[in-house]
Amino acid sequence: MVQTTKLLLLANITTNSTGTLIPKAVYSPKGLYKHLIRQCNKLPHEEISAYYKHHVRQSFNQHADESDPERVNQIINQAVKDIEWVLKKYKAPDNGPRK
Repeated sequence: MVQTTKLLLLANITTNSTGTLIPKAVYSPKGLYKHLIRQCNKLPHEEISAYYKHHVRQSFNQHADESDPERVNQIINQAVKDIEWVLKKYKAPDNGPRK
């Protein structure tokens, strides 16, 4: 039973070029939007979360009329890489001020 559940879960997940597991639903615009907003909710401070949520909304409005499937895939892949970078940036330990 457990192996069947794992297979079903893995059938709905893919990896990107960096090896991160990504739900297949992310590869639709609506799924990507939901994924990015959920990832923003993982950020440590409300102000930071609000900033990146606003950025996600603005980006979606900017690219709403994009019709080239290749370009849409490029945008999706870049958005996933960007949110991974943001999450790593804010989860990194603070070593004090930079010199």
